[in-house]
Amino acid sequence: MGAVYGPPYHRPMSDPHPDPDWRAGYEAMFGFVPGFVSSRLAVQTELDPAFRDALEVFRAAAFANPALDERTKQLVAFAVLLSHIRPAAANHLIGARRAGASWDEIHAVAEIVTVLGALGPGNRIGDLIAEARAAEV
Repeated sequence: MGAVYGPPYHRPMSDPHPDPDWRAGYEAMFGFVPGFVSSRLAVQTELDPAFRDALEVFRAAAFANPALDERTKQLVAFAVLLSHIRPAAANHLIGARRAGASWDEIHAVAEIVTVLGALGPGNRIGDLIAEARAAEV
Protein backbone atom coordinates (compact mmCIF):
# COMPACT_ATOMS: atom_id res chain seq x y z
CA MET A 1 0.00 0.00 0.00
CA GLY A 2 1.28 3.50 -0.84
CA ALA A 3 1.85 6.36 1.54
CA VAL A 4 -1.09 7.95 3.28
CA TYR A 5 -1.58 11.62 2.44
CA GLY A 6 -4.34 12.67 4.77
CA PRO A 7 -7.84 11.71 5.73
CA PRO A 8 -10.05 10.00 3.21
CA TYR A 9 -10.67 12.56 0.52
CA HIS A 10 -14.24 11.45 -0.06
CA ARG A 11 -15.28 13.20 3.17
CA PRO A 12 -18.00 15.77 2.41
CA MET A 13 -16.81 19.37 2.64
CA SER A 14 -19.81 20.19 4.85
CA ASP A 15 -18.92 17.50 7.39
CA PRO A 16 -19.41 19.14 10.81
CA HIS A 17 -16.99 16.75 12.53
CA PRO A 18 -13.71 18.02 13.99
CA ASP A 19 -11.03 19.15 11.55
CA PRO A 20 -9.20 16.32 9.80
CA ASP A 21 -5.52 15.90 10.54
CA TRP A 22 -4.13 17.03 7.20
CA ARG A 23 -0.70 17.23 8.79
CA ALA A 24 -0.48 13.43 8.76
CA GLY A 25 -0.06 13.40 5.00
CA TYR A 26 2.90 15.74 5.12
CA GLU A 27 4.44 13.75 7.96
CA ALA A 28 4.05 10.60 5.87
CA MET A 29 5.80 12.23 2.89
CA PHE A 30 8.56 14.18 4.59
CA GLY A 31 8.72 13.00 8.19
CA PHE A 32 7.65 16.48 9.32
CA VAL A 33 5.19 19.24 8.45
CA PRO A 34 6.96 22.09 6.62
CA GLY A 35 6.65 25.40 8.47
CA PHE A 36 4.82 27.17 5.66
CA VAL A 37 2.32 24.30 5.45
CA SER A 38 1.72 24.36 9.18
CA SER A 39 1.14 28.13 9.04
CA ARG A 40 -1.23 27.81 6.08
CA LEU A 41 -3.22 25.04 7.74
CA ALA A 42 -3.53 27.07 10.95
CA VAL A 43 -4.72 30.21 9.15
CA GLN A 44 -7.11 28.31 6.89
CA THR A 45 -8.48 26.35 9.86
CA GLU A 46 -9.29 29.66 11.53
CA LEU A 47 -10.52 31.61 8.51
CA ASP A 48 -11.81 29.15 5.92
CA PRO A 49 -11.69 25.45 6.81
CA ALA A 50 -13.81 24.55 3.78
CA PHE A 51 -11.17 26.02 1.45
CA ARG A 52 -8.41 24.29 3.43
CA ASP A 53 -10.22 21.00 2.99
CA ALA A 54 -10.81 21.58 -0.72
CA LEU A 55 -7.13 22.37 -1.26
CA GLU A 56 -5.99 19.36 0.75
CA VAL A 57 -8.45 17.07 -1.04
CA PHE A 58 -7.00 18.29 -4.34
CA ARG A 59 -3.44 17.64 -3.13
CA ALA A 60 -4.30 14.27 -1.61
CA ALA A 61 -6.03 13.09 -4.78
CA ALA A 62 -3.05 13.99 -6.96
CA PHE A 63 -0.56 12.25 -4.69
CA ALA A 64 -2.83 9.22 -4.19
CA ASN A 65 -2.98 8.48 -7.92
CA PRO A 66 -1.69 4.92 -8.27
CA ALA A 67 -0.34 5.44 -11.82
CA LEU A 68 3.02 6.53 -10.38
CA ASP A 69 4.93 4.97 -7.53
CA GLU A 70 5.83 7.11 -4.53
CA ARG A 71 9.46 7.57 -5.58
CA THR A 72 8.45 8.82 -9.02
CA LYS A 73 5.80 11.18 -7.58
CA GLN A 74 8.37 12.73 -5.28
CA LEU A 75 10.98 13.04 -8.05
CA VAL A 76 8.43 14.75 -10.32
CA ALA A 77 7.39 17.13 -7.53
CA PHE A 78 11.06 17.85 -6.82
CA ALA A 79 11.74 18.55 -10.52
CA VAL A 80 8.78 20.88 -10.96
CA LEU A 81 9.54 22.86 -7.81
CA LEU A 82 13.27 22.98 -8.54
CA SER A 83 12.58 24.27 -12.05
CA HIS A 84 10.69 27.18 -10.49
CA ILE A 85 13.37 27.63 -7.81
CA ARG A 86 10.77 27.07 -5.08
CA PRO A 87 11.97 26.38 -1.52
CA ALA A 88 9.52 23.46 -1.28
CA ALA A 89 11.81 21.53 -3.67
CA ALA A 90 13.87 20.67 -0.59
CA ASN A 91 10.87 18.97 1.01
CA HIS A 92 10.26 16.80 -2.04
CA LEU A 93 13.96 15.95 -2.22
CA ILE A 94 13.51 14.59 1.31
CA GLY A 95 10.29 12.86 0.22
CA ALA A 96 12.11 11.28 -2.72
CA ARG A 97 14.86 10.00 -0.44
CA ARG A 98 12.29 8.60 2.00
CA ALA A 99 10.61 6.87 -0.97
CA GLY A 100 13.88 5.23 -2.01
CA ALA A 101 15.43 7.63 -4.53
CA SER A 102 19.21 7.57 -4.63
CA TRP A 103 21.41 10.64 -4.52
CA ASP A 104 22.39 9.83 -8.12
CA GLU A 105 18.73 9.86 -9.19
CA ILE A 106 18.10 13.16 -7.42
CA HIS A 107 21.15 14.70 -9.04
CA ALA A 108 20.14 13.34 -12.46
CA VAL A 109 16.74 15.00 -12.07
CA ALA A 110 18.47 18.28 -11.17
CA GLU A 111 20.69 17.94 -14.26
CA ILE A 112 17.65 17.50 -16.51
CA VAL A 113 15.91 20.47 -14.90
CA THR A 114 19.04 22.56 -15.41
CA VAL A 115 19.44 21.59 -19.07
CA LEU A 116 15.76 22.14 -19.88
CA GLY A 117 15.84 25.52 -18.19
CA ALA A 118 18.94 26.55 -20.12
CA LEU A 119 17.79 25.19 -23.48
CA GLY A 120 14.56 27.18 -23.54
CA PRO A 121 16.15 30.48 -24.57
CA GLY A 122 18.56 28.69 -26.91
CA ASN A 123 15.73 26.85 -28.61
CA ARG A 124 13.69 30.02 -29.00
CA ILE A 125 16.45 32.19 -30.46
CA GLY A 126 16.26 30.62 -33.94
CA ASP A 127 12.59 31.55 -34.31
CA LEU A 128 13.13 35.02 -32.87
CA ILE A 129 15.94 35.80 -35.33
CA ALA A 130 13.95 34.40 -38.27
CA GLU A 131 10.91 36.47 -37.30
CA ALA A 132 12.99 39.62 -36.86
CA ARG A 133 14.74 39.06 -40.22
CA ALA A 134 11.40 38.61 -41.95
CA ALA A 135 10.09 41.80 -40.39
CA GLU A 136 13.10 43.76 -41.70
CA VAL A 137 12.42 42.83 -45.30
